Amino acid sequence: DAMAAAGHPVPDALVVTAAGPTDRATGAEAAARLLDGERPTAIFCANDALALGLMDAAADRGLTIPDDLAVAGFDDVDGAALAKPPLTTVRIHKEALGETALALLAQGVADGTGEFPPRTVIPTELVVRASA
Repeated sequence: DAMAAAGHPVPDALVVTAAGPTDRATGAEAAARLLDGERPTAIFCANDALALGLMDAAADRGLTIPDDLAVAGFDDVDGAALAKPPLTTVRIHKEALGETALALLAQGVADGTGEFPPRTVIPTELVVRASA
């Protein structure tokens, strides 16, 4: 939806929803749906575990990252920098996330409404590594 709102609609065939936990094994399974057909040139995964699983599946198919396929994830887990090649990712500052969540919870309790703003933006940082 965000891509479409920004004027860059993504064809439904290129959006894969992982069935099951968002972990490395699920990423490898979901990758088959993207890599066994007409392959995209780049894939952004909802989290780093899915991206690392996708990288495993790509390697199993003889693909080289980033030459054959660029891969990026989200959340900058500890293993992202150690992947082969190191994973490009979006880092969310977990301390800021926790502080904001706690402040919103406290505000909802203090004002007695239990309501929260419809949207809260937490700053992120693009960490460019060798996978994309």
